Amino acid sequence: MDIFAILNCLIFCGMGLIVLNHVRVNWDNEKKKPYRYSEIIDGVLFFVMGYMFLTFLDKESVAAKNARNFNLIIFIINILILIWIEGLNINIYRRKCKKNPELVEERNYDKFLKKLKNAYDEKSHRKDIIKDLSRKFLHIVILGVVFGVYGLANADFMQDNLNNWGLTPIAFRNGVYLLAAGFFVLMFSYADSIRLSHFEYCPDWAHKWYFKSLEPSTESYTYISSVPFLLSLASLLYIPYDAVIFSAAMISCIADAAASVIGKSFGDHKMENFGVYPEKSFEGMLAGAFSAYISVFLVFHTFHKATPAGWDNLLAFIGAVIFILIDAYGKAVADNILNTLIPAYVFWIILSLLP
Repeated sequence: MDIFAILNCLIFCGMGLIVLNHVRVNWDNEKKKPYRYSEIIDGVLFFVMGYMFLTFLDKESVAAKNARNFNLIIFIINILILIWIEGLNINIYRRKCKKNPELVEERNYDKFLKKLKNAYDEKSHRKDIIKDLSRKFLHIVILGVVFGVYGLANADFMQDNLNNWGLTPIAFRNGVYLLAAGFFVLMFSYADSIRLSHFEYCPDWAHKWYFKSLEPSTESYTYISSVPFLLSLASLLYIPYDAVIFSAAMISCIADAAASVIGKSFGDHKMENFGVYPEKSFEGMLAGAFSAYISVFLVFHTFHKATPAGWDNLLAFIGAVIFILIDAYGKAVADNILNTLIPAYVFWIILSLLP
């Protein structure tokens, strides 16, 4: 077993322990209770991601030398992320707060959240939608990576390069996916662990960034929403059907964004007698369901030619129904987890049972 693969695995397993310990310490915290099951899943998914860093090259029988070089590159990037966040940011402000105790009170998290809530309540409807879309930007970026890397790995001009690097298309694809998702997940999760425990240690630029990006009603006391989405998506890489991964990504990203934007713009009919979210609207839910249907249909029609005639429509309908049920009733676990994992495993089971 390559030492750098082991080290990469340990880094992400360590982050998983930090998340699970955060849940343990705050188990009886009333503000944290709505998020604890989602965070438990996040912690477990960090261990899954660690396992994938440990095994994704072995599964493709990549030569030991090439695997070592690739794992070394990933390890260097992971270490640089941690050094940058901890050594060049958090540790500087930790020392400042120890030398100047008044900074702890000045940079109090509850004060920050109160200011954020006031600013959020005062925003215009248009600015609210713009902020919501900006929060989905990372989802769009990762969605682009998912499709872009698939196209790159299977492009004719890449085959000679992959042969020279000693990588198969799947090993290259999974490596880039894990590297991209791991970069954001490690950076955001480590920073969020500090935000949730010692906000005063966060640098000034982080205060400004959280003020612009944090959703006060859903993210004030838990990890930002992009983390469970990325962890869940990365955990699907060993599923042997690309269309399943693409469909899960589209539902979690495109359908969820459509539901949010349409709901906030045209949501006049509230779901008071359906589901557990009376503040949501039927307009938003139907927009998300329609987007899920179209997305899944296009994905299977384009990327899974082996699907029997008519099954792409059926799978698209199933995806839309799953989205509706999660949008209306998914409360104990974050929708970014449910909208990614549940459709993926349902589609995987169905495809596995088809002749």
